[in-house]
Amino acid sequence: MREADEFFHAPGAETYWSESHYFDAIGAEEDVALHGRVGFYPNRKQANVFFYLIADGTVYWLRERAVSPGDTHGLLVRGEDWTVELLPVDLPAEWNARVEGTVTATPADEPAALLAGEGDPATLSVDCTLTSRHDPFYYSDGETFPDEPRNDRYEVATHVEGTVTVDGRERAFAGVGERDHSWGRRKWAGDAEWLWISGAFEDGTAYNHLSFWLAEHPEERMVNGFWYDGERAVPLTGSTVTETPAFGPETAREWMRGETSPDMELELVWEGGATTIEVRPFVTTPLDWVDEERDQRAVLNRAAARQTRDGDVPGAGFLENITQLPLGGE
Repeated sequence: MREADEFFHAPGAETYWSESHYFDAIGAEEDVALHGRVGFYPNRKQANVFFYLIADGTVYWLRERAVSPGDTHGLLVRGEDWTVELLPVDLPAEWNARVEGTVTATPADEPAALLAGEGDPATLSVDCTLTSRHDPFYYSDGETFPDEPRNDRYEVATHVEGTVTVDGRERAFAGVGERDHSWGRRKWAGDAEWLWISGAFEDGTAYNHLSFWLAEHPEERMVNGFWYDGERAVPLTGSTVTETPAFGPETAREWMRGETSPDMELELVWEGGATTIEVRPFVTTPLDWVDEERDQRAVLNRAAARQTRDGDVPGAGFLENITQLPLGGE
């Protein structure tokens, strides 16, 4: 990879030009799962951050949509009583993620309360090391196969180890995850919808997949992503995603009412191989963005999921699906 892509990029002129870092992980025993993101909008003079830890039937979370530049330094973001920090240790192979401070605790089976910002205060400390399992895989904007001039993000499957402490109770944590670094125009409420999903399996394989479509044409999906065979990552050349029920306005509303994401089956194809993956989400953490000028609400669900490859290889991972809804009639 290009080492320069581990640092900040020169922003474009677009108001919603963004640079972000995302990471997630699920414990080997699936007793702990987490995901977080730090995003910067230099032309809007603000940053945003979220972090969710799922443990013991509870979601411990923080979410700040507009952090002032004065409260950020590199990949360190500070709130009144919390800190989120991403530190490069050995580029690009190893990063450290630290989150600590006062967060909100919401029962994991009450996503509507989580979306509304309801819950009780809790004290959290997370310190984990994100180790890449292969060279970063580049996406490019609108291209099934990346071409260097248009690269705007990379994805990499990771191994994660660290400690999680909630209200003074510390536990060791180890599992699989995904890390990405993205730069370019990123506006959540808009014309686009997508399914982003990653997973890793007990046999050492892993994958990342993106289906991207315009809200008015859900049948026309652009595909991107990779398959990791335990030694190298190769581009996907095609995929078929079957959701039950199909993604759409009603499934988005179900997430907000407290239902989990649809079960799904993925058929992934790459040069020289193919696999079928069953995905069973077990906890949902919905977010939303409102654009009153467009009379629109974008609902995004991130969900931890148990997964099975080719009928008998167990695994786990995260997904996100975004749906564009009108503000009225919900």
